[in-house]
Amino acid sequence: MGLYRIKLLTTKTLDMKTYITVALLGIALRSFAQINRYSNGPIPANIQSTYTPLDLNAVENAINKRQQEYDDNQKKIDGLIDWIYELKGQTSDEEFKEALSDYYKTLRSFDGQDLSRMNDEIRDVELGIKELIDKYNSKNENNKSTASTNDDANTYWKLALVELEAERYDSYLKSYLDKVIELAPEFANAYYFRGIYWDHNKQFDQAVKNYKESISKGYSEPWELYNRIGWIYYFSENLQNSLESFNSSISSHPTADGYFGRAFIKSSLGDYYGDIIDNQKCIELEPNNSMAYNNMGWAKFNLKKYKEALADVNKAVELNATNYTAWDSKAEIELNMNNNDGCISSANKALGLNANLSNSYLLLGRAYHNKNDKEKACINWSKAGELGRTEAYDYIKKYCQ
Repeated sequence: MGLYRIKLLTTKTLDMKTYITVALLGIALRSFAQINRYSNGPIPANIQSTYTPLDLNAVENAINKRQQEYDDNQKKIDGLIDWIYELKGQTSDEEFKEALSDYYKTLRSFDGQDLSRMNDEIRDVELGIKELIDKYNSKNENNKSTASTNDDANTYWKLALVELEAERYDSYLKSYLDKVIELAPEFANAYYFRGIYWDHNKQFDQAVKNYKESISKGYSEPWELYNRIGWIYYFSENLQNSLESFNSSISSHPTADGYFGRAFIKSSLGDYYGDIIDNQKCIELEPNNSMAYNNMGWAKFNLKKYKEALADVNKAVELNATNYTAWDSKAEIELNMNNNDGCISSANKALGLNANLSNSYLLLGRAYHNKNDKEKACINWSKAGELGRTEAYDYIKKYCQ
């Protein structure tokens, strides 16, 4: 298109020069001929001509001026056509593109005409395009503003994701998330991850606030956030709010995690039957959940259903032999079933997986005491006390003096 325009312009330039030259020289020649009509005799005084013939310099200046106007207008047309192409490439608005096409056709209709005399027509097209752009911008002002804001928010969001992927829960992460929320206050994921930031920094009130805000903004998996809130309330010893959070989780979308959490809270509230029911529902959704079997067994243990409890914890360790909590539970159940050797075996397996289980040491002390092995009993109670199990010292005072 560019080469075509150059050739077209060159051709028109030569034609225009010829046209102007011939036209101006024609005027000069007609004047010269008019003077020659009186060359055979004197011109009467009362009809003397006042015409001053154009000299060659004047003719050349006139030609150059018209040519310059022609060239300038051709450049304007070329520039306007380029502008139209650029504008059409920047939008998908068909109405706007169609209007631009009409202006393109108007500019192309000027081909072959005396462009030196078309200043007004070209100016009208230029003003028309500008007015069209103003209307387009006014029509799309809100959308353009939103798009610009989203672009900025996306920039900060990408920076936040880099921090999250590197597991850097520092002030940089928070500042990026703060900026995303400032620019895109309805973006639920930003509140969710800001809640994660506060969670990691043990500012649990702020974590809960942001999780709830994320839910209100339409977070896609609200049950996940209700579960997080439920555990925060549990560790804050706010069991009623914890229970309500897990209720909300299950109401929004029943999941194994939701039932598991609610069962745990019910157990903490002494509702062992409710604990068993919810753990059963958890297992229905997640049959290989070792910890759900352990917790269900523990609820049955508290109801003194020892055989059923032992069956559940056996299933727990069958599903996951590294579940030291289940081995510890098994040891306690076996101790209460007067199976001291079983208790000792299970407690040692638990400690082999986690050497800091004070309860397992306490159970070993009791099992060895039952077997009349005072030294081993006292050594294990001492270790339990060392790890913070204060009741171990009651046993030491009573049996190790």
